[in-house]
Amino acid sequence: MKNAKILFVCSANVGRSQMAEAFFNALAGSDLASSAGASARLKKYEGRTIGEAGPKVTKAMRELGFDVSARESKQLTREAAESANIIVFMTSLDEMPDYLRNNPKMRIWEIKDPADEDFDSTLRIAKQIRSLVETLAAEIGDIETERE
Repeated sequence: MKNAKILFVCSANVGRSQMAEAFFNALAGSDLASSAGASARLKKYEGRTIGEAGPKVTKAMRELGFDVSARESKQLTREAAESANIIVFMTSLDEMPDYLRNNPKMRIWEIKDPADEDFDSTLRIAKQIRSLVETLAAEIGDIETERE
């Protein structure tokens, strides 16, 4: 599925999904991945950058060579889901909209939310996401993975 459009979804689009989007697009050398938040709590982050809303995420990603500080949180929409070839859901299934339930494009990744974690845990979560993204990208044929 070369050149697949990937949509990464977490709660507020401040941590996990932003990390996954950055990793995938860097590995694939494209902007085929996007990200969004599924939770109603996303409202408190509207108009704020990841640097403001997720400083631990920003610091962890910088340590891994990525700058996500200027990205902004986005709400999940039906249109974004419909245009994606693969949707990776990384938050509580309680936050999954009905239109995504039983969707054959869905993949579920159980990844801890870094929101309430310390920096070292946030960095471990970022590395876990990077590994999962590398596996996904290799599986769909968008890249040849190489570990640092």
